[in-house]
Formats: sequence, structure tokens, C-alpha cells
Amino acid sequence: MNEGILKIQDLGLINRYKNNDEFSHLCGMLDGLEFLPLEHVFEGMAYLRTIVSHEREDLSNYFDEPT
Repeated sequence: MNEGILKIQDLGLINRYKNNDEFSHLCGMLDGLEFLPLEHVFEGMAYLRTIVSHEREDLSNYFDEPT
């Protein structure tokens, strides 16, 4: 299981992920950031921050943290 799904579970969002196509698509886009060329990752994250709702900032913050 990937780290993104584990974080979704940790945040109590697994039902929303399974039942809301728009939300699961957003999660897929967050996961997809790793496939962008390095020089486009910050731009990609900035875009996703414009479409994520404020109540889901905890999820986007997780993906935005350096590893």
C-alpha cells in the first residue's frame, strides 16, 4: 500500500476516497506529482493547492512536506 493511501486512512478520509470520484481524482493527482520532471513539481503543487478545499489542506500539506 502506498504512503498516500496510508495518509488518507490516517486522516479519516478513506470513505471519501472510495466514494467521491472528484476527491479520489485529486488524490491521484497528488500521487502523480512524483512523475513530473523535477523542475515542474513546485508548479504542479502550486496548481493543486488552488483546487484543493481548505478542509483538505492537511492532505496537501502532507504531500508538500520534504522527505
